[in-house]
Amino acid sequence: MSNRYYNHDFYKSQMHDSRESAKKVIPLLMELYRPQSVVDVGCGTGVWLAEFMELGIEDVCGVDGNYVDRTLLQIPPDRFFTADLRTFRYENLGREFDLAISLEVAEHLSAQYSTVFIRNLTKLSKVILFSAALPYQGGVEHKNENWLEYWISLFKQFDFYPVDYFRRKIWYDTDICWWYRQNIVLFVDQTKLVELFPYHDRGIDVHSYVHPELFLWACARGLLGHDDTLYSRDVQNYRLIIDAYLKNEPVNADKLAVYANRYTTKLTQIKCLEKARKIILNFLRVIRLPRL
Repeated sequence: MSNRYYNHDFYKSQMHDSRESAKKVIPLLMELYRPQSVVDVGCGTGVWLAEFMELGIEDVCGVDGNYVDRTLLQIPPDRFFTADLRTFRYENLGREFDLAISLEVAEHLSAQYSTVFIRNLTKLSKVILFSAALPYQGGVEHKNENWLEYWISLFKQFDFYPVDYFRRKIWYDTDICWWYRQNIVLFVDQTKLVELFPYHDRGIDVHSYVHPELFLWACARGLLGHDDTLYSRDVQNYRLIIDAYLKNEPVNADKLAVYANRYTTKLTQIKCLEKARKIILNFLRVIRLPRL
């Protein structure tokens, strides 16, 4: 992991939205479980830990790379510990915590480090708040975007089981970043599971869900060629529909965008033709046809 990507601008750009998300998610967690100590592995500038501190939890610890700009830290510097997350070991901290969190971090590590990374989380706490990017979610230096079931299988190796406590509660809350709404799940040690969720069935399947706002973002990146204008229109369109749905009101059709196969098909044809042109040109370069 390199400071070429994880620089001042990278962290500065995400601090506000992450903090606003934390303000909504953490109180929901506190309704269920109030930890007295929290460690965040891959904490960035510590915005989630800062929100725990706002709620009276002073015993916090953040772990991330030496590339984090200290001028942006939202927690006291002595609560921040540097480590290469690829080789970090839980023993380095010398203690356990009531809660460990690692949000949108695991996808930044190559798959060869995934098992050890999850093992370290399970050694740091019996309750883990976790999220990681799905395939094609996109982001800076994502090396192992994967389905939730992939992470579940890793956690189960250490007798930790998923509890889908948040996603249904926050799915439509636009104050929370869509990647948290889509990916955030609790993983709980089987002994602690009985205490927190006495009626929870470990056999209940917890699935990957693709949030509509990720789908629209993926379309904007791929099919529409990074068209931010259309992406903004599409997200606004989706949110108008959801607002009416939640209020049990009819949707005002005059305010909605119109989607038609003709438009999508035309774009697809253009992109296919462009790809075909490049393939033919590359082929001609390789065979080096003689000039007439």
